[in-house]
Amino acid sequence: MKAQTLNVEQAPAPIRTDTDRKSRDADEVSLISGGLFRLDARRTGGAVACLQGECWVTQEGDASDYHLSVGDIFQITRRGRVLVQGMARGARVRVD
Repeated sequence: MKAQTLNVEQAPAPIRTDTDRKSRDADEVSLISGGLFRLDARRTGGAVACLQGECWVTQEGDASDYHLSVGDIFQITRRGRVLVQGMARGARVRVD
């Protein structure tokens, strides 16, 4: 199945949620600088892969924050909210 692309191009930085996604297969999300994507992880084992630019990732119940560059993959290890934010040049990520 082809990945769906969600473009986040508005200012101020908008927040997109996983409920905006139409399927639960891998989706691509484009984020402007400061743009947020919120994912409510109902299971572990998902992933956020940085395809372009840089992003910041944090997950509920994890005291650490994670900086992803092109090629980096963040593994979702807990249930709960995961936030992905585009950094200075924005980012394009794949959410599985």
